[in-house]
Amino acid sequence: MELLVGVAIVTIIISSVVTAVVLGLRIHLQSVASRGAAALEQETMESVRSVAEGKWSNLYSVLKGSNTTYRLTAIGTPPVLSIESGSEGVTVNNIIYTRSFAVENVCRLNEGISGVTDNGGSATTCNTSGGAEDPSTQKITVTVSWPISGQSAELKIVEYLTRSRNEVVRFTDWSGQ
Repeated sequence: MELLVGVAIVTIIISSVVTAVVLGLRIHLQSVASRGAAALEQETMESVRSVAEGKWSNLYSVLKGSNTTYRLTAIGTPPVLSIESGSEGVTVNNIIYTRSFAVENVCRLNEGISGVTDNGGSATTCNTSGGAEDPSTQKITVTVSWPISGQSAELKIVEYLTRSRNEVVRFTDWSGQ
């Protein structure tokens, strides 16, 4: 009888330890996957920001909407980032991630306090606000998804990019020729 009680106690302890180890490994793998997704998300946002800073019209001229996805590809020599339709598959640490971004127009609501109009207004997407479109601001949503335990995990980041500089034509010859 004592032997059976001892075996039962040892079995309970071993199963508890195994469960804790399996749970710890699962949490570690989820953490690794989440860190990989966050790095891809940040890389994509920085690349989109780079495209916008290089030539605002490249970003502004794409078809807008939260369901219209894009990816960035490097083309030419030297390589230049180009916006293309669709998503992109990226493998990091043997995990296949799918990443993409969406571009939406931003509208400004002229809200004021005590009857004073705020020329800047607060930013919101145009399809829900009805405000005046701000062509110098775009809402960028980067999405990274990956499979985990037979399901799909997803990470999103939203940032509003603003055109901070305009292309300027400089004239040095004012003679009219």
